Amino acid sequence: MTLSLRHLLIPTLLVVSMATFFNSTHVANAQDPTDFAAGIKKALSVDENGLSKKTPTEILQTIINYILGLVSLFAVAMLIAGGIMVLTSAGAEEKTKKGKTLILYAIIGLLIIGVSAIAVNIVINVIFA
Repeated sequence: MTLSLRHLLIPTLLVVSMATFFNSTHVANAQDPTDFAAGIKKALSVDENGLSKKTPTEILQTIINYILGLVSLFAVAMLIAGGIMVLTSAGAEEKTKKGKTLILYAIIGLLIIGVSAIAVNIVINVIFA
C-alpha cells in the first residue's frame, strides 16, 4: 500500500478542523453552563451592547496568534505525515528519503513559526505600546 501526501492531507485537515471546533472554550468560560450567550460574551470580551472590550492591538494579536496556531498545527501534521512515510517505507530508499525531507521541512517550518510568533508579538507591543 502506497501512502501519498494526498491520502494523508485530507484526514489530517479533518482532524485539525474537528480539534479546532471541539477546542471551543466559550462554554467553559461561562459561570452558568446553561447560559451559553453569557459564556460567549465573556470569552470574546463583549459587553452587553455587543461591542468588544479589547483594543485593536489585542484583537490584532489574537488574530495573528490564531493564524500562527493553525499554521503550526499544519506543520505538526506534516511532521507526523513524514514519520508515517518513513515508517511505512518498508526499506524503499526513495520513500524514506521523502519522509526524512518532509520531517526536516516540518521542523524548519515549526522553528520559523515560533520565531515569527515571537517577532510579531514584540513588534506589535513596541509599535502600539
